[in-house]
Amino acid sequence: MNSQKPRRGTRHWVVTAFAALTGIAAWVAAPLALVSSNSAAIVIPTTIGNAAPYSSDVSVSGMTGTVKSVRVTLHNFTHGAIDDVAVVLVGPGGQALLLMDGVADPTGSVSDVTLTFSDAAAGVLSNVAAPVTGVWKPTAYYTGDSFPAPGPLTVYSHPGPAGGNAATLNGTFGGTNPNGTWRLFVRDFVDGEGGSIAGGWSLDVSTVLPASKPFDFDGDGRADASVIRFSGGVGTWYVQRSSDGAMQSSVWGAATDAPTPSDYDGDGKADVAVWRPTAPSKFFVLNSTNGAAAITNWGLAGDDPRLAGDYDGDGRSDHVIRRPGASPAAQSTYYVRRSSDGAMQVVPWGLTADFASPGDFDGDGRFDFAVQRDLGSNVGAFFIQQSTAGFLAVQWGLATDVIAPGDYDGDGKYDIAVARSQSGARVWYVRQSSTSTMFAVQWGLATDAITPADYDGDGRTDVAVWRASEARFYIRRTSDGGLTVINWGLSTDYPVPAAFVH
Repeated sequence: MNSQKPRRGTRHWVVTAFAALTGIAAWVAAPLALVSSNSAAIVIPTTIGNAAPYSSDVSVSGMTGTVKSVRVTLHNFTHGAIDDVAVVLVGPGGQALLLMDGVADPTGSVSDVTLTFSDAAAGVLSNVAAPVTGVWKPTAYYTGDSFPAPGPLTVYSHPGPAGGNAATLNGTFGGTNPNGTWRLFVRDFVDGEGGSIAGGWSLDVSTVLPASKPFDFDGDGRADASVIRFSGGVGTWYVQRSSDGAMQSSVWGAATDAPTPSDYDGDGKADVAVWRPTAPSKFFVLNSTNGAAAITNWGLAGDDPRLAGDYDGDGRSDHVIRRPGASPAAQSTYYVRRSSDGAMQVVPWGLTADFASPGDFDGDGRFDFAVQRDLGSNVGAFFIQQSTAGFLAVQWGLATDVIAPGDYDGDGKYDIAVARSQSGARVWYVRQSSTSTMFAVQWGLATDAITPADYDGDGRTDVAVWRASEARFYIRRTSDGGLTVINWGLSTDYPVPAAFVH
């Protein structure tokens, strides 16, 4: 045992003081949810050893999508010294998180309390005071405690504060398959006191539907080469479907509209869509499910509508605009019309002079509010309000770079990425979220439009440009590093995959 503090019965006591960091409150959707429980009592021995049963299991089936959030409740917990007890949750895929370990040192006694563990809780369990019924963040004051097989031994994520750890439920299980057996392992690490979790435990899981990939109009998991051609003030969309190479065309929008293609109807295909700034400002969406038009009043002239994505986690893109303040240094504000319930979410974020960087940076299935700011001397920094993982600030790139949104390393999280005009070429600088390291590549000319998307369907955004002088897409495939060239459009067309570049 490698403890951050001694257990009961050792020579001295250590009390750890810490500050709980809280993020900005965000609205959380639960479009698909299931509560499953095992009410059988879990008996904790008076000697060092495993509780009975070991493990206590809950079965989940029939859910669609991947895990977005998890809550765990231990019902009617009684123990003479709860500091002795540790509890770990193991998901169907083998991911494991320590829920509690070493709380209420040295001799905290509890009787019939019900403890719920949630990332959305206000705080952690106390190191000194006996816990009371309520909702708490996962909390552990020891490190190195092992859960014997069939438990996970010491192979689990640790929530801290011991050891400076900060693992979360959603960070551990988010994005995994919810279906299968969830297992709860309980173990007593000190002789002398026993107890039980008389009411068993329950699991509350919510999922998010798989989102369509940006600019995938045929739903095959690959972005399509696509352009908009304006004639007589009317726009015609030309899509080369990657599934069969055939052309798909739609007359949609006007020359003054902003293209905002995304999956608004939740069928896994990008919908042809535009935002019209003339009062009253409107989104015009051509639903791919049935070919019907959906018109939504949203925003004002001068707003930025190029932010489409799923902000509420229901598997459908939301109508979003970013409204600038009255001056470059004034507050800007996001207005989200949630597709889950039609309600409005208002989020002040960034300054008027900032540039938006749309994407899901924490991988929870919801888009985050992100901007790049000029810190002075042409130094750029990204400020991101993540819907699950909290505030993130990263100095990256130059203020004159072009923002290139996408998930370049395929870990389910958008990476902070820019493309720079450098000696007549485009040089891409990507901060990979999986390793926090830089990936850089020269691709395209400084005059090319950048069009990042996953064209080869490997789950990673490809570095790509559209060259107007040749009416061609040049794509660097992440799957093998090779080149794909697609002749598509005319030199006067607008490349659709550039729609969300800022």
